[in-house]
Parts: sequence; C-alpha cells; structure tokens
Amino acid sequence: MQKRECPQCNRNLLDSIVDKCMYCGFVLPENLKLSDEKKEIIEKRLNEAHEETQRRHKSKKPEKPSIFDYYHDVDLDNYDANID
Repeated sequence: MQKRECPQCNRNLLDSIVDKCMYCGFVLPENLKLSDEKKEIIEKRLNEAHEETQRRHKSKKPEKPSIFDYYHDVDLDNYDANID
C-alpha cells in the first residue's frame, strides 16, 4: 500500500471518513481522499467498536458502594454521639 502524505504538513494521512488532514486541517485533493467504500468500512468498524464498548460497560457489575458514598446523608449538626 502506498503511503499517503498531506501536501500541506507532510505528515502521514490517517484513514478517516473526514476529507481533511487530521493534523493541520488541510482539505485533501480528490486523489488523496478515501473512496466511499473505504469510508463505509471505517464507519462500520467505528460503530461496531462503540457498540462493543457500550455492551461491556452495561454488563459490568456495579461496584460495592463505599461508606463515603453515604457520607452526604449524615447530618453532623444534629448528631448526638454521646461521647464522654
């Protein structure tokens, strides 16, 4: 595969659905833009990765609450500890 470089900043172009250099924002000429087919593949993979992340996040068991999670419920002004 031929290396693609931005004509403006000379950095390697990242495969993206955006038709701009991800580093300098230069609008790419037609010969450096990805085909619609390649953009669809990238978008599909991004969506799959996002869905997988969401699935893993939802499947995690909630962590056991810490005593500090309930600290805001304690009314220290009206607390009588009867400490002598």
